[in-house]
Amino acid sequence: MPPIRRPSTALAETTEREREVLTLVGLGLSNSEIAARPHVSLSTAKTHVGRLLMNLGARGRAQLVIAAYDSRLVHPAATAEPHRTGAG
Repeated sequence: MPPIRRPSTALAETTEREREVLTLVGLGLSNSEIAARPHVSLSTAKTHVGRLLMNLGARGRAQLVIAAYDSRLVHPAATAEPHRTGAG
């Protein structure tokens, strides 16, 4: 298996949509949740995740999350959905 590439170098070879998907993976979204976004089908989400795994030399989604943080696409305070608290 090829070594993990530095995110800044590898991200230069990704599309804008792939970086958007990497951000969503970094926020913890599943392929189905990514596909719920406008203009993204489940098969397209899976394709983007697969290409990211290959292009970044990642072995799994956990390494994609690390790459998203390392490349500053995701920040520790970011969340995929606003936190909702119950009333009362």
